[in-house]
Amino acid sequence: MRYSRLLMTLVVFIASVFFGCGDQQMTKPIIDIIDPPEPTPMNYLQLAMEDMERVNQRRTEALMKAVETGDYTPMFLASETILNEELGFQKGFWVKLVEIYRDENATDPNVVEIFDTLQKQLTNTLNDETFEMNYFDHIRIFDPLIVEYLRLSYENPNLTEEDLLTQYQESVRTGNVSIEIPTNS
Repeated sequence: MRYSRLLMTLVVFIASVFFGCGDQQMTKPIIDIIDPPEPTPMNYLQLAMEDMERVNQRRTEALMKAVETGDYTPMFLASETILNEELGFQKGFWVKLVEIYRDENATDPNVVEIFDTLQKQLTNTLNDETFEMNYFDHIRIFDPLIVEYLRLSYENPNLTEEDLLTQYQESVRTGNVSIEIPTNS
């Protein structure tokens, strides 16, 4: 009896050594941690969208704080601070992306109409003295432009800002990115 238990223990030990005792599906996540899969273009886009989601979360928090205090004047500064802290953008960099988009699409009547509509909306909110209150709603329209720039920066991490802007300009020129005015605006 004693030898049979010893023999049984030895058989279990040898079987676990040769065949493994773990679930084969459990080894895949460990392998992915050790050797992560290469990012794909879809992953780059997803990363850029996640970055923009963080920015929008911070924008929402800043707006809620402004609503609580009733003071909307810090919205411009908050916007630039959020873009700097979350994305590393310098002050006014997102405006440069918008200008490139507008310049590259200056002959497209749809884009011209979008910018004309935006200008009218901005003028109305300035006249109503609600511009600061609606500031983040206005600039969210340009989020796809920021996402495209971020996607390119993930795809080409070794390029300089100037080279990335050239890539972005080409992306705009080929129609890879567009903006739309929400229908409820």
